[in-house]
Amino acid sequence: WLIFSTVFVIGILASYNMFKAPPLFPVIIPELGFTDENVGWVMSMFAIIGAVLAFPAGAILGKLGIKKSLIITAASLAIGSALGAVATNAGLLLASRVVEGIGMGLISVVGPAAIATIIPRAKQGLAMGLWSVWFPAGVVLAFNTAPALSAALGWRSVWWLAAGLSLAALVFAVFCYAQPPAEKTEAVQS
Repeated sequence: WLIFSTVFVIGILASYNMFKAPPLFPVIIPELGFTDENVGWVMSMFAIIGAVLAFPAGAILGKLGIKKSLIITAASLAIGSALGAVATNAGLLLASRVVEGIGMGLISVVGPAAIATIIPRAKQGLAMGLWSVWFPAGVVLAFNTAPALSAALGWRSVWWLAAGLSLAALVFAVFCYAQPPAEKTEAVQS
């Protein structure tokens, strides 16, 4: 369950990263030079990359394994959020959203695959039930914490918080995620 918690937190962070921006549009639009016509790309870039990457994510997962794929997921969230925190214009923020979108595209495939390999079959129903709230949990957290944090410390603090939490999840995944036995066997055969 400790490993499940790591996967679950990374999932929540992917959703949080996606939805941290909309509550802060009133601040971000004028500061970074967005217009009413192009601000939609802040969400669209994230979603497009996530959707496009979801298709080859299965192949990535098959080639790299769950642990490495999970590490890439958390790293993309941390790096993308850090890049967004230092963005000085609309283009740089959009580029950071592309990097963050990689995490969303991967976690939607890596999460269930990880759960299937780390949780005993008899408890997989419970685990998948818990997993199913990763997306709405991140949305609720983003919409309820980003405005208050931004009001207190500025909008960039929301991006730094997401980067820090994603980095912590990355470190946890690196040191605590146990490679499932089936993956070890496949790696030896390859």
